[in-house]
Amino acid sequence: MNILIIDDEPLIAQTVYAQLVEKDTAGDRYDIALGVAEAKEKLEKMEYEIFLCDIVMPEENGISFAKWVLENRPDTKIIFLTAHADFDYMKEAIRMRSFDYILQPVERTELKRAVERAKSAFTI
Repeated sequence: MNILIIDDEPLIAQTVYAQLVEKDTAGDRYDIALGVAEAKEKLEKMEYEIFLCDIVMPEENGISFAKWVLENRPDTKIIFLTAHADFDYMKEAIRMRSFDYILQPVERTELKRAVERAKSAFTI
């Protein structure tokens, strides 16, 4: 599967990337986009099945990006990774049927489990 990590903070994006690729035996492809504009550029060249997306980013937030993705690719799985335990964000994520909403910092096992659940949703 192709998985895109979207976060405007390079250190966080790299940490999530490192947690996911460590001991990855499935051969998944993981890419990083440092914001929504870069994510959209990557989508012009590559199809992604799963997005791990921050919510609060400059210029365009993760909620509006996820809505755009799901309008164009309804089978995509969106996992929000955010440090914001904001109830309005959570309600919006539920309303748009995101796959998961995980608060940062996240433990490696919880992150990997969320991605594995998203991947298995494609085989059901």
